[in-house]
Amino acid sequence: MTHEVCKEKNDGFDNYIWNRSSKSVTELFPPDKIIYLSPDSKNVLQNIDHDKVYVIGGLVDSCVKKNMSLDYSNGNCLNSARLPIAENCEKLYNGTYKQILTINQVFEILLKYYESKNWPVAINAALPKRVGLVGRDVDAVRDK
Repeated sequence: MTHEVCKEKNDGFDNYIWNRSSKSVTELFPPDKIIYLSPDSKNVLQNIDHDKVYVIGGLVDSCVKKNMSLDYSNGNCLNSARLPIAENCEKLYNGTYKQILTINQVFEILLKYYESKNWPVAINAALPKRVGLVGRDVDAVRDK
């Protein structure tokens, strides 16, 4: 199901180099190489490290359960990080300001950051306008 959604939302997704497995991430990679992405993590993702494996955890559910991905990360002795949305966004107009992202939105932010090395650009590419958050201008961020 996730594969189909990603194909629908990302042009060229079928051309990405990736593998699927029924094994857990902790069976496939050493724990010290895994960064489990969680919106509840205290650690802010600053850069993408080519030697790390980034796990986008997600649930298809009618509600978001606080700390679920962080609890999984902690319970499996994995490092966690969150996307730097609060650090790189500002409220520009009325919106929901909810930072609940889908798997494909997180994937798109990571991909755009990898391409641009610029969090505001990456975030602007993926956050829906109805959220009301927009990536800060890079020059404005530097001036602060």
